[in-house]
Amino acid sequence: MRVILGLALACVACRAPEPPTKGWQLTTDSVVRRALLTSAGVAILATDTAVIGVRDGREVWRYNVAHAPWLIALDDGTVLSRSDDGRVVALEAATGTVAWKLGVPIESETPLTAQDKDILGRFRYSAPRGAAVSGADRALMLVEDGRLYDLVPSQCVARTPRCSSLRGHIPVTFSGAVDLVDAGSVVVVSSVGEVLFTAPDGRIIARARVPGLFGGIATWPGAESATVALALDSTVVTLDLSRCKSAPPIALSAGCPECVSPPKGCVTASVAVAGVLPYPPALLGEGLVVNAVARTHVLGDAARALDLDGIGPVVAAPGGRARTVSAHATDRSLRLIELDATGVKREARLPFASPGLVISEEILLSVSGSKTLVAIGRDVALVEL
Repeated sequence: MRVILGLALACVACRAPEPPTKGWQLTTDSVVRRALLTSAGVAILATDTAVIGVRDGREVWRYNVAHAPWLIALDDGTVLSRSDDGRVVALEAATGTVAWKLGVPIESETPLTAQDKDILGRFRYSAPRGAAVSGADRALMLVEDGRLYDLVPSQCVARTPRCSSLRGHIPVTFSGAVDLVDAGSVVVVSSVGEVLFTAPDGRIIARARVPGLFGGIATWPGAESATVALALDSTVVTLDLSRCKSAPPIALSAGCPECVSPPKGCVTASVAVAGVLPYPPALLGEGLVVNAVARTHVLGDAARALDLDGIGPVVAAPGGRARTVSAHATDRSLRLIELDATGVKREARLPFASPGLVISEEILLSVSGSKTLVAIGRDVALVEL
């Protein structure tokens, strides 16, 4: 895929908003930390106390687990998460029924099968830290000691040895939150202060130090190589991973005396924007879009800075568009907006008020077709544009 970055300031003409056709609002009993909208329209929310399923604005099921670290939708209608005893659990998205669990509790008085003992050796002392779906019947999982596993959900249901297999080992110890992205031939792992690019078997191809504020990564596979975009402080950097092979760590920002300069062709673009970038960029047509303080930056052939008061993450939407949340300081309202490279195409007012220009709670967005799930603190809304 071709991504060209550049930046120019432009005035964007206002367009009449198109109202949402339907939606719902819900206030949960604790803060929402993860939010996922399935293709069937069921909202899966991981709160401080439980994973809950919501349909048409009503809670339809609840699975009690505190601080579930991730939610992953699979094509078979299940959602992967973690149970309180450290096991990987697959929940039926429609009902919340446990479809299968991987491993055994840390404290167990029941006899262990050979399959349980095999899985126990892999997962007992290393709770999963990150995961990425890549295929109809496959999930990729990283445990905190660096082991990388393939999971085959259909085999997990049948409890066969092919449920999980060790793909490789990344020889590092991760600290803090870990994000894992499967970009085809390259696995991208980001942790505190560092991004790793590994081969499918876990061998490190390159590592990059990212001191300062790291907003996150966006990545997508290409015909010959994966492309990665990183939000570093107030700069968006794109990389061609086929040209980033380096044994010493690569310096992508200042403050890394032991790092080396990126190999020739590794960094394909580096664009500074006005304001810090607390969230990763997203695809927008042939370019990228990212929110900074007070402005939304479109990076590409038609580069421009849009005065949209965009806050929170930007997520890709169908038709080469993107969606984000806009805060209006005058009436303290929040709006879901859909945009392309020229500006806003649709918008809808969200049914909860903005606490001001600075929002302390993390804004969560999940898109499925024309529907968007928005969660801020304990407030959740589904909007269809």
